[in-house]
Amino acid sequence: MVARYFNVYSLGEVPGKYRNVIPNSMWWAMHNQPLPITGTGEETRVIELANWINEITGNKVEVVYKPRRDLDKAIRRGR
Repeated sequence: MVARYFNVYSLGEVPGKYRNVIPNSMWWAMHNQPLPITGTGEETRVIELANWINEITGNKVEVVYKPRRDLDKAIRRGR
C-alpha cells in the first residue's frame, strides 16, 4: 500500500507539481484557472478513511472526536 498525503496542508504551503491539493486549488482559482480533479470522482469521507485504516491495520480502538484546535479555528475564519 502507498499513502499519498495529497490533501494535508498548513499555513505557508505553496503550490507545486507534487504539492498539496488545497494550495494548488487555491492558486488555480486565484488565477482564474479550472480546478482539475483526477481519479474516479468517488468521494471518501474522513471517517470512512479512518475506519478503513483501523480495519487494514487491525486496530481495535475506536475513532476519537476532538474539539477544534485554536489553529483550526483561525484557518476556518480565514486568518
